[in-house]
Amino acid sequence: MSIIVRLEESAIDTLLTITHSWDSKATIPNQLLSALHQRHPSARFHLSCMQLDPESLSSSQLHGLRISIPCSDDVGLSVAAPFKQMMQLLRPESSIRALSIDVHQDQRLRRLAVQEVQDIFPAYTRVALNGFVMTRSHAPRDDSASVVESDRVQLPILPSDQLPPLEELTIFARMYDLSQEHCESLRQCMDWTKLKRLRLSPSNPIHFFQAFTGHLPLLEDLDFTYRFLEDKKPWDGSDPPLTPLQVMECKSFVTSLPMLTRLVIRCDTIDLAHSFWNAVALEHGRRLRHLTIRSRFEELDAPFQRHHLADYFACFQQLTTLEMAFRPSDGPGSCPRRCKHVLVR
Repeated sequence: MSIIVRLEESAIDTLLTITHSWDSKATIPNQLLSALHQRHPSARFHLSCMQLDPESLSSSQLHGLRISIPCSDDVGLSVAAPFKQMMQLLRPESSIRALSIDVHQDQRLRRLAVQEVQDIFPAYTRVALNGFVMTRSHAPRDDSASVVESDRVQLPILPSDQLPPLEELTIFARMYDLSQEHCESLRQCMDWTKLKRLRLSPSNPIHFFQAFTGHLPLLEDLDFTYRFLEDKKPWDGSDPPLTPLQVMECKSFVTSLPMLTRLVIRCDTIDLAHSFWNAVALEHGRRLRHLTIRSRFEELDAPFQRHHLADYFACFQQLTTLEMAFRPSDGPGSCPRRCKHVLVR
């Protein structure tokens, strides 16, 4: 767990940053937390943790929360996670304005999950279980006696729930379930007119696009992942690609952001024949200042380019920073070449 404390001294018209780091798996001692409150009553706390600590998370000065939820498997849907406890902290009166959600594999939960599957399916061999990925269909029907919760990887929002008005939201967990029902619940439980920064790691969050088009008037910074289906190329069974109709939903969402100045697009292919790219240039060409284009996954090659991009980038008249990775010219297997240009106009 770590905590970052930022102190703003507006009286002297300067920004003073004080950083306190607690780099330990143990929770922050109450005495230390109390001392921070007393010495820096106007400070904003930014907390990064892998477990829920009620004392730290209930601080009235907690401004930013980055939490990684322990799961039985970091790629599956079956998860043992304290999402319900987390919802108790995200009340309307909470001071939290920046929220980041991730998941990580907990080996203890993993062993319990594997043992439970072995109890349910004795025919599974040890080798098969070691490579087994838990899914909802494998969870036992008796939830009260289950070690593994079958809840989806998402905040369990009820109709009566209200979240604090966030200014930043980051969903790092790629398996976070942005279902249609969940996105509608998200939109209704919070004042989204305050949101300025948004990152969505799940590929093709089409239901989020549909629910939030026209509802983020102050969004300045967008980072999202999509995958178009390439012409004459069959789907390989990974993340489902966007259909032509869903591409229109994606385009409608991105072009509905009147204050956007920074855009990060994570994709497999840059194909300027898709109307999406033209729509981005037409809507944001005179406003966008930072543009980044990357692969969907950090460890993979750069996006494949079907066209020369120089003319396309020229459409962004106010661009000051352009960052993207190029595929190497010396054949497959080598690392992509990343470059970052600072443009002077």
